[in-house]
Amino acid sequence: MTLKVLSIKQISEATGLSPVTIWRKEKAGEFPVRRQLGSRRVGWLNREIDECLEATPKSKITSPKHSQLKNQDIILSDQP
Repeated sequence: MTLKVLSIKQISEATGLSPVTIWRKEKAGEFPVRRQLGSRRVGWLNREIDECLEATPKSKITSPKHSQLKNQDIILSDQP
């Protein structure tokens, strides 16, 4: 794997987490610590982000089965 440095924007877009949530998770020790790249620039190693996400427990929420959906929730027509 090629080592890359990701910005907060790239991580936010890839994970769906807001920058504030990422900061809170980092502060709580639940997310990798940022690296100082310059006097005004920080980033995260993609390898550390991947490892963190892979270590996150899978969701226990399952999608509803087709038979559990109500008829009005199912769109059968492809007409506008």
